[in-house]
Amino acid sequence: MARARGVDQSLLVQEAAVALADLAVSGDERGLVLAARRLLAHHGEAGAMWTLCSRLLQAGDPAREAWRVIEEIDGDGTALHARAYVAHHEADLVIEAAAGGPDGFLVSGHEGWAMGERVGPDSMIAVVLPWGRAVPERYWQIVRSAGDRVGQWTVVPRQGTTLVIGPDGVAPAPVVIQRVDCSVVPDLLIPSAQPGIRGPRGADPR
Repeated sequence: MARARGVDQSLLVQEAAVALADLAVSGDERGLVLAARRLLAHHGEAGAMWTLCSRLLQAGDPAREAWRVIEEIDGDGTALHARAYVAHHEADLVIEAAAGGPDGFLVSGHEGWAMGERVGPDSMIAVVLPWGRAVPERYWQIVRSAGDRVGQWTVVPRQGTTLVIGPDGVAPAPVVIQRVDCSVVPDLLIPSAQPGIRGPRGADPR
C-alpha cells in the first residue's frame, strides 16, 4: 500500500483506510502510528491522506473511524458538482488539486504549466478540491515545501484562482480559505513522515 503509484487519490486513501482499520482492530496503537507515518512518507502530497491519518490517530475507535472515512469518500459530491458546473458555466481552466492550504493549492506540474500558458489576469479559474484535501497550515507547509523540492508539483496561489469546487458545491476561492478538513496531530509532524513526497502519475523522486 505505501508504495502504490499512479492510483487515484480517493481510491488510494480508501485502500489505506482498510489497511489501517485492520491494524487498528489488532490493538497495535504504536503500529498504527508507524503505518500512518509510512503512508505519509510515500504519499504526503495527498491532502486526503493527511486527513485520514489525522482522524484515525485522534479517534477513540480508529477502526470504526476508518470505515466512516470510506463512507464519506463514497458520498463525496465534488465530482457531481464539478460536472454540473462545467455543463452550465464557462471556465478558462478547471484543475484538480492534490491538496490545498491557507494560501494556495498543490497541482501537478502539467496543470500548473497549462495555467501559465492558457490564462490571463481576467480568466476564470476553477479548482476542484475533493474530500479531505484542505489541510491546516502546519501540514500545508510540509506539503508545499516538499512539492517545491521535488519540482513535479506546482503551488497555485489562491489569489490566482476564481472559485473552488468541493464536497459542498461551488464557492469563491477567498471563502474556501476557511475550509480545513482535519486537525493537526503532533505524531505526524516528524521528519520521517515528511520527506518522501512523490510526483504526479507515479513519479518517485527518490
